[in-house]
This record gives sequence, C-alpha cells and structure tokens, in this order.
Amino acid sequence: MSLHGHPYQRYVSVKLTHFQQGDENDGPTKSGGVESGSNREKWRAFGVDIGVNLASATSQSSCTSSSTQSQMVNDASITKTASVQESLRQQLAVLTSRVGQTREQIFNAVRLKEKTSSKSTSNTCTPSSVTTDTEIIGGGSAPPSQKRVPGKDGLSRDSAKNKRSTTSDNNIVLNKGAGSTATHQQQEAGQQISEKKTKTRARKSSTLSNAEATVTSRHSSKCATQRTLFKLPVDPATSPQRGLQVAFKEELDGSALFNDARDTLNDPNRFQVPTIFVGFATREGQTNFTISSSSRGKVHFMRGVNPELSHLEVSFLVVRWKDDVIVYSAAVGLELLVRVAEELPGVEIVTFNAPCLLLPLLSYKQGKFFTSCVSDVRLMTWMLEPSADTAEFADYDKLLQSYQQQIGLPAGLNAAECKGSKEAVSHRVFYMEPLYRMLYGRLGSHGLLPAFLKQEKRISIMCAAMKLNGFYVNLVEVDGFKARCAEKMEKLRSEARSMIPSMTNFNIQSADDCRVALYEVLKLGPNLVSKGTEGSTENNSLILTRGGKLSTSEETLRILARHHEFPRILIAYRKLAKLLQTYVVGFMEMAIPIEEGDGEFTDFSISEQGKEAIPNASDRHKAKWAKLHPNLVQEGTETGRLTSVEPNMQALPRSTQLVATHEKNNTNDADSENGNNENINGDVNAADAGGNESDGPVQEKEVSFIRRCLGAPDGYSLVSLDYEQVELRVLAHLSGDSALINVLTKSGDIHRSIAEIIFRKTSVTGEERSLAKKVVFGILYGAGPRGLAQQMGVSVEQALRVSSLFKSCFPTVDAYQRRIIDQCRSDGSVRTLSGRVRSIPDINDRVLTKRSHAERQAFNTVVQGSAADVMKLGMIAVEREVLQPHAPDVRLLLQVHDEIILSVPNHMLHSIVPAAMHAFAHPISLLVPLLVTTKVGRLLGDLEEWTVDHALGLRVPS
Repeated sequence: MSLHGHPYQRYVSVKLTHFQQGDENDGPTKSGGVESGSNREKWRAFGVDIGVNLASATSQSSCTSSSTQSQMVNDASITKTASVQESLRQQLAVLTSRVGQTREQIFNAVRLKEKTSSKSTSNTCTPSSVTTDTEIIGGGSAPPSQKRVPGKDGLSRDSAKNKRSTTSDNNIVLNKGAGSTATHQQQEAGQQISEKKTKTRARKSSTLSNAEATVTSRHSSKCATQRTLFKLPVDPATSPQRGLQVAFKEELDGSALFNDARDTLNDPNRFQVPTIFVGFATREGQTNFTISSSSRGKVHFMRGVNPELSHLEVSFLVVRWKDDVIVYSAAVGLELLVRVAEELPGVEIVTFNAPCLLLPLLSYKQGKFFTSCVSDVRLMTWMLEPSADTAEFADYDKLLQSYQQQIGLPAGLNAAECKGSKEAVSHRVFYMEPLYRMLYGRLGSHGLLPAFLKQEKRISIMCAAMKLNGFYVNLVEVDGFKARCAEKMEKLRSEARSMIPSMTNFNIQSADDCRVALYEVLKLGPNLVSKGTEGSTENNSLILTRGGKLSTSEETLRILARHHEFPRILIAYRKLAKLLQTYVVGFMEMAIPIEEGDGEFTDFSISEQGKEAIPNASDRHKAKWAKLHPNLVQEGTETGRLTSVEPNMQALPRSTQLVATHEKNNTNDADSENGNNENINGDVNAADAGGNESDGPVQEKEVSFIRRCLGAPDGYSLVSLDYEQVELRVLAHLSGDSALINVLTKSGDIHRSIAEIIFRKTSVTGEERSLAKKVVFGILYGAGPRGLAQQMGVSVEQALRVSSLFKSCFPTVDAYQRRIIDQCRSDGSVRTLSGRVRSIPDINDRVLTKRSHAERQAFNTVVQGSAADVMKLGMIAVEREVLQPHAPDVRLLLQVHDEIILSVPNHMLHSIVPAAMHAFAHPISLLVPLLVTTKVGRLLGDLEEWTVDHALGLRVPS
C-alpha cells in the first residue's frame, strides 16, 4: 500500500514522520531532523494515541533473540515503520469520517465496536490458543486460528501494560532455552493471561448492561483529556437538550430587578436597550398567550370579565430579565411594571398580545397610565406579513415552532400541555427573547423599524384604553327602541300580507315566499331591466343567485321598489330586523351593567368632590346604564385600519335622512366620508327606497335611533373629531396633482368642485355631483368597472366614461397610479406613507382577472394604508397633547374609520376642543391641509357641530 493510503481516505494531507523506540527516561531523540517527543505531542494534538502503536511494535521487536535481531534489523525497521504509519493513517481516517455524524451514530458505532471486540476476545483468549512468538519468528507454521493478529487480540488500550509485561516474560523464557521449564512457565503465563482476560470480559459485560451511561462517561473523559481533530456539530434532535421546565425562581419583592434595571440603563458601556420580557396568567388558568390563540387575536382579555377590574383577575406574572426567569405575584408584578414604565422610560417591556397586558396595568392605575416602551411580538410579526392568516401570528406556540431554527428552540418542546402553569409561562417567556431579537432584526432589514417604533407600538396602549373606558348605553332607551322596532315590524308584516291575499301562509322572513310573491304573484320580473341601465344586461347578477334562483337581494328589491310598494316593505322589514338582531340583541349580550358599589375602585367619572356622575343619584331609579367594551384590533386589516369586534362599534348605522332629502332637493351633501363602501351609495339607496315619503323619514329615524342609545354620563359630553376626505387628501399629497391640490385647498363643497371640473360646468346638478363623488371614491377603494357601475346606478359604459373624464382632468393622479402598479410589479409589494409594507402576490399573475384585481389592490393599499397612517398619527398627537395632560378626566372612547370620540367634562370643553382639533389636524405635514369636523353632544345620535358659541361658552350641549 502506498504511504499516502487509499485515495478515498486522503482527507488531510500530512507527511508522516518516524518514531524511534527508546527508553522513557531518555530524552527526545532525533529522527530525520524531527524530535520524536515533539512529533508525539503533535499526533496527540490531533487526537491520535501513539503509545498503543509503539507498544505493539516494541513487543514484537522484543520477542526476537539477540542473534535474530541483528540479522533482521532492516526488515524489522521497515515493518515497524509501515505498521505505525498504517495505524496512524487508519485513526485519521476514522476521525475524519466522523464529521457530519450525530452523537447518537457515534455512540452506536462505539457500542458495536465493543461488542465485536468482546466476541473476538472470547474466541482467542483460551490457553490452548496461545502461541509463542518463537514459532512465528522461527518460521514454524501455525493454523490461521492460532496466529496472533496485532491489534485484534481483544485487549483494550487500558491493558497495554499487562500485554507488555506478558511479552517480556515470554522473552525471558525463550532466552533460557530450558524445554520443560519453559513449557511449564508458558502454561502458567497462559493461565495468568486467561484469568486476566476473564476479568476483562466480566468487567465489559457489566459495563454493557449500562452501555449508554458507560459510553457517555468514556466519551466525556476522552474529551476532557484529549484534544480532538474536529468538533462535531450539535444535533438538536439527539443531543441532550434543556427540558421543558425552564428554571425559574419566585421572588416576593421586585426592588432587586428594578435597581438592576436602573443601573443597567445608566451604564455608559451598555450596547443595547435594557429589555424585560413579560407574560402572565389569570386565576382561571388563561394567559396572554392562550387568550390570543383562542380568540384568533380578536379579544384583548377574557370574555365576561369587567375590564375595569381586570387587574384583579391576574394570578402571577413571569419576567425574564437578562438570563433569569422570575415569577412574581400579581400585586408585586404589576407594581414593578408600572414603576419601570414610569420611572425608567428607556427600559423596553416586551410581551405577546400587548393590549392584554396593558389592560390590567391601566385597570391597576385607574386609567392614569401612559407609556411608549411596550413592544408586541404579535404586532411585529403582523407588520412583516400583514396579508398572512391570523393563525400564523395569533398563536404564540405556532409562532415559536415556525422560527425554531432561528431562535434555537429545542425540537419537541411544547408548553401547551401544561397551559396556565408557571412552567408553561416561564417556557414561553424565556424563548421570547431570541424571538424578539430575530423579529427586530427582520423589521430593520425590511425598513419597517421607523413605522413600528414611531407609530404602531404606540397604538397598542390606546386600543387597551378604549377597551377599558368603554361606551355608556342607556338600557331604558334600548328597551324602548326594541318595542318600537317590534311594533313597526308587525305593521310592515300586515301591509305585505294585504298586498298578496292569495298567499294566506306568507312568511315575510322566508326568501322562498318572498320570491314567489315577487315573481309569480305580483309578476315584477320584467321590471328588472330598468331605464337606468339603458337597455344593457350587465345587471343580470341581480336577477339570479349562484344557485340559479331568482334574486331577492336588496339591490334587486331597490330596482323593483320603483314599480311596486311590496319590495319597499321588504327592504324596510329586513332593515329593522337587522337592527334588532345586531344592535339590540347582539350588543346587549356583551354589555356589562353598572351597579352601585360594583368594583373595588371608584368609577372614573366620580369627580374629586365625590359627586357621583354615572348616573346621578336622583336619576338612578329612572335609568339603567351599561357599558360596551369593544376590542380595537390593530392586526385586523391588511391596510392597517383598526377594526372593532365584540361588539363591532364601527358598524353603527349612520342617519341618512338628511342625505335623502338633500339629494331630492339638489342641495349640498352634508355627510362626511368615513371609508365605508356601504356609505358611498347610501344617498341613492335612501332615495330609491322612498316609495312612500311619509314612512321614509320614520324608517330612517329608527335607523339612527340606536346611536342615540349611546351617550355620555351626566356632566360629560361626547366630542367627535372627524377627518374630511382624508383619502382624497392623501392621494393629492402622494400624487402631487396640482389641479387636485387646488381643489382641496379651497373652501367649499369638494365634490361639487370636482364635478364642475369633470363636466366643465360652472353649475352642476345633484346627480352630476353624486356621479363625480362616486367615481372618486370608486377609484380610491379599487372598485372595478362593474362594481363602479353598480355604485353609481348606471351602465358600465357610462361609468367608464365618467372615470375617463376624471383621469383626463387630473392626469397626474392617473400617472401616479400607473407608477405604483409598475413598482409593485418590480418589487412584489407596496409601501404606505409611514413605510409599512404589504405584499401583492398576484400582481404578475397570467390570469387577467387576478392581475387586474391585484393592480387595484396595490393602489388601494397605498391610499387607504396611508390614510390609516394619518389616523394613527393623529391619535398619537391627541394622546400627547390632550389625553396625558388631562387624565383621567378626558378619555378616548372609540375610533371609527376616520373619526375618534372623546369623553370630556362640560366645564373643560372650551379648552379641550380647540387643543384636540389642532393636534388632530396637524399630525403630519402634507401638501394639502387636513380639515377636521368637530361635533359635540350628550348622545352619539344627536351630535351638533362645534360653533363659536360653544367656544365662548354661550352654548352647552344638551
């Protein structure tokens, strides 16, 4: 064999050196210009034990007689050198072959080698099989089973000294030359060897009974005494891992952590922000992690619990500070977090589902708590992929598993089995630190850190505050509204039955009965092709349902209402039924009644003088009050707008009575857009439904009455701050269209001014104004040609004609829209005004319909997402300028689309309203001014516009 070994074993190119045999007391000798002692240390540094190889070579050379040694010195030298080099080469090959193997595979290989070695020893250790070296050296032949193979005698490395001494005894016997005596001594030596090997086998068999522990201990001792050539990578699946129970300690006082955090914050040599990671559990076993996963991120706290007393439901808090995991009681933990947030604003508090943690803190401080140093891991995940499924970021355990490799989470660890326990919460909080670091880095690499730090993370506490404050509901008014709705619905039911006497068992709530009445009894089917469609057939979707049946939808009924009274009755009945089911039954199931003495703390509406405000003591027997605590969610939409769930306070119906009247009289439209597509065609819908003018206003009055059940307590007023055409103003700023900027800079009716430019008239009709208005918002909301035609109530050709007129009059807007789409095709995503990103996967799809929808989606995301950014920045400005200085008297109650609602004491209106208007109108510098409409009032349905008389104190809201 070549000195370089087998070609597939050439892992390390090393020039092998010779070792000379010498006495241990002798100093290092030179061989070939290289010191043998130095070479020996070099091989040992590579993890190769040379002593065994030299021992075997020495024992063989010592077995020869003096005369024979002198004759075979050259052959022995060559044989010794070749055997040593071959053994070294084999050890190197074994070491290099271990690269990439797991520890389990290495342990199995060592165990298999020991078993094989023990079997080989049992076959060769009998006294009859012992053959002297004289027979081999003297040329005598022996059977292959009796020949000793170097390195295969089954002896371990630990028995090398015994082997060497045995070989020396055999050499003495050979030198004496006495036949019988030598034979007897050989037998005795063989028996001694047999006894030693028997003891060795017994020791190995006892070791194999506990093989795994033995292999581990040997491997550990070997690693401790020898340096290895390669450090094997850690395999998470097989290597010893940290157990499920993360080590934690319980402390009764948080002063030690607070002092350490203060010292760390003031340390001039620190290289990162001091960070505290927090989780908690409630008395019912829920945690901030499980509350999010069970509700898919829609609920801030446990259902059925009064948010004003949420701090009383906390059982314990778990905090990770540096490498320590500490468990505190509820009182100690809440007080610690409040002190850190108020006194150490540079310390970051990180949690999952931040509103769930902030709500008990706000309840603990009775609403007097403000901070901008709380980060939400769930919010960070949503910002990276706002179009992802809610389950991907609402479930913390799934989130950990999805980033298992990046954060170093051991495989198979899951805290779901012991939810609510201290061990489970400690486990989740411990691994929150690497998850937060990883997500923070990803936000930075995607350019999302400014939007997260300056905008999104500061909205979490405002969402929790709106949950805490709630909205007051007058239950007596709700009961009266319920009775009036039932009376009105019975009246409509009787009128409908009188129109179809042939259907004695007519059920107005059955779609099949209504279909038979419309198309078989009353024969209203031919009236679906109305003159408003100009003979086109694009409205066939209003005729047939997906199942192939004739439609009874609201759009179809509005067309038929022009020709018969029966469809109008169906529309009115369904509207009242929806109001009754959604806003009376649905809302009242979630309302929390307010009772005297309810709760540990005094209600926030009690003034410093101790006079009760909700309700007044003299009126307690007249009114029953309750509170609705909606959940405002940041991660509810892809554009970034806040959503309201349980209950959905953003879906409260607006009064359209004035809209219908103004459209009929061709006067200005007094309503303000709120970003809801249903309100775009609300004016036409109200006019179309008015078959009976006497019943129309009564019907619209019932629609808006539910808003009059929501109000402020005695001595307080509601203040509404609403942006005017915020999406259109954002579009003008982003596109830089000079014509649109001029229109929005001037005062007056914006939509009438746009209609005059589009139709090139100095005076336009109400219908032309309505068409221009709906074209504008159809473009902003990404409506397609068919949807735009349905909103406008015209044909597709006419809708496209008006849309083309708008683009020709405002060419920069059209160019900006094309630029957004081209950039989205290149990047695959779009950015809003604050820098938030949304991916549009279908922007380059081969299917035309998908690609067209993605193009409208990209433009809509930029406009509506930027408008959402403006709204959030306005909320932050109001909090900074108004809410913090005047807490807890002034409170934020609700955010609805482009509107926020505050609760303000009556004696503070003259100072609070101007400050709030200024802060809300100047959150960011745009090319066009942001106009704010301000209204005040006691009830949400009876708000009146803020005037000079209010500012001078001459008029107080009733």
